[in-house]
Amino acid sequence: MEDGKSAWRYLREHATEWGIDPDKIIGGAGSAGGSAGGYVAACAGVIDSHEANDENTEISSVLKSLVLCNPVIDTTDNGYGSDKFTPETQT
Repeated sequence: MEDGKSAWRYLREHATEWGIDPDKIIGGAGSAGGSAGGYVAACAGVIDSHEANDENTEISSVLKSLVLCNPVIDTTDNGYGSDKFTPETQT
């Protein structure tokens, strides 16, 4: 999630250098992903944390759109794949 947020910030930070409106970048203003990628995209788009320590938080990492294809959204005990998360795998 930290990498995703950093990538969106990078695109927005450099958009004007490239002649691009930073509010109209689909990859920078939104995100797409399937399965685990959908999970990362959704989390990066709605969770207000997990920022890299050296990030310029003056540049927003908030997403304006999400296209999620079969995302794993519920990772609670009742969610998909919860039986795959054992104490040994949660490091």
